[in-house]
Amino acid sequence: MIGDPWSAQIGQTGGDCKSSRRGVAFRRALRRTPGGDRQSLLWRAEAVLGIQREPLLAQPEEAMTVPDPDRFGAEDVLLDIEPRNRRELLEILAAAAAPRCHVGEEAILEALLAREALGSTALGRGIAMPHAQITGAGSPAVLLARLRRPIDFEARDDEPVDLAILLVWPAEMRAGLLGRMGEIAQGLRDPVLLRRLRRAGTAEEVAALLNDATARPEATGDPDRN
Repeated sequence: MIGDPWSAQIGQTGGDCKSSRRGVAFRRALRRTPGGDRQSLLWRAEAVLGIQREPLLAQPEEAMTVPDPDRFGAEDVLLDIEPRNRRELLEILAAAAAPRCHVGEEAILEALLAREALGSTALGRGIAMPHAQITGAGSPAVLLARLRRPIDFEARDDEPVDLAILLVWPAEMRAGLLGRMGEIAQGLRDPVLLRRLRRAGTAEEVAALLNDATARPEATGDPDRN
């Protein structure tokens, strides 16, 4: 797949994309992203690198659906990625979120790094929740990444992180960001859920577990759900 005509175009865009910061970051993210998500990144490369898609590789109609920030799909899950440190993890997440938010990858990465500079977004127990508000973002993005090897995130409990939930939100929708963060954090308090997330074999299984744990009461029809 990486040898297809469009992938070659990525390497030739803007003179020599290999030497550009965006090109290097995109290719680094591509190398560390599993197969299905690699295709998704390629489909949306124009949002990251500003290139034009070839007609024969046009994005499928179903991939144009606006993401629902209240539910996880398999496309929102990155399994067993291998960043070496916190910055590399944020680079991978920013590259994946950029086409969903309709905003540049560099803007997302800069906002995430600025937030981490204020204090680690690690929650403890191997979980981190990096997040950012972006002015002009077209829509929210919520992703989960499971790391093959835990990395240091300067957590208060000193536990390295192997599960990261990314939230990127339009700055104009601040209340929505805080509400969704609260729902996810509440769900992740369950140690049984954390074990199942770490053992799940597919992105579909991870998405289903997260949806069950973070569904809003009105969405489940269960008035007693807390």
